[in-house]
Amino acid sequence: MNTRLKLLAAAALAAAAACGPSSTLPAASINNVLDTVTLGAIIGTPLTIPSGFSVALDRSVRTDIESNFDFAFNVDSLGLPVFLTIQVLGIPNASPLLPGFIESTVAFDSMVTAPLNGYITNRPFSAAAGKTYYVRSSMVCSSLSSAIYGKLQVLDYDTANHEVTFKVLVDSNCGYHSLVPGRPTY
Repeated sequence: MNTRLKLLAAAALAAAAACGPSSTLPAASINNVLDTVTLGAIIGTPLTIPSGFSVALDRSVRTDIESNFDFAFNVDSLGLPVFLTIQVLGIPNASPLLPGFIESTVAFDSMVTAPLNGYITNRPFSAAAGKTYYVRSSMVCSSLSSAIYGKLQVLDYDTANHEVTFKVLVDSNCGYHSLVPGRPTY
């Protein structure tokens, strides 16, 4: 087998291990915690109100001073609240894995495991109250070629202040995709 094929085979094995059973991963060290976040629209709210959210960092960010976020909140031309991924915003990303959303068809508490694939990265997502999504960061665990996964549910959209409030749970452990509170095992 030539060197190039050997390298490809080794990369494939590493990727398979990263998505395999949790026994191939180091023990999780960070508890999954439910949080509530409020974001202001990119346009029309004071700069001091965060408009972005970093799944990898599990926190809101001010998009005017920090570029390390996965999606932002805004109000579209029809006056509807939307989440916008960095791809939709036209923000370059060196990672081959882009942040994205999958709309959930089950209740927030029933979302116990994040899908590893199928995230949509290139269109806005409704931020209407009641919407639930699986969310993925860009690749942050480069040794595992893995993203950080989470789930969110929109609780409220304040039309007067152009703010959205959602509950979110992120599994910040590299290679894990459990979406239940506590120390993950998978």
